[in-house]
Amino acid sequence: DNVVAASAGNAYVYWSSGTGGSAVVWDVQTVVVADGAVLTGAGTTNSVTDTGEAVADSLNVTAAMVTANLTAGSVLAVRVNRDANHASDTLGADAVLLGVRIDYTADRI
Repeated sequence: DNVVAASAGNAYVYWSSGTGGSAVVWDVQTVVVADGAVLTGAGTTNSVTDTGEAVADSLNVTAAMVTANLTAGSVLAVRVNRDANHASDTLGADAVLLGVRIDYTADRI
């Protein structure tokens, strides 16, 4: 409940691959759901391309903007997927999603 109203955030996608040095396209879809709202509302998708580290099995961190208007008491729903069919995605192997971190602006701690 300490989020600054109507602020955006940043999503950080943590990933790895058994093959290094190729680009991966991640789609980060977000939707803010208020108490009592319908859960099937349309979200915003931000795509980001990241070239993995040259060494296989390295930790890669990709930053993506979360453009959802966060409000106190709401839930931020996040869906992350790889767009392996995108022309910019050149990784010819699996990309392993390890985790997602969301940063947002708070008015107090």
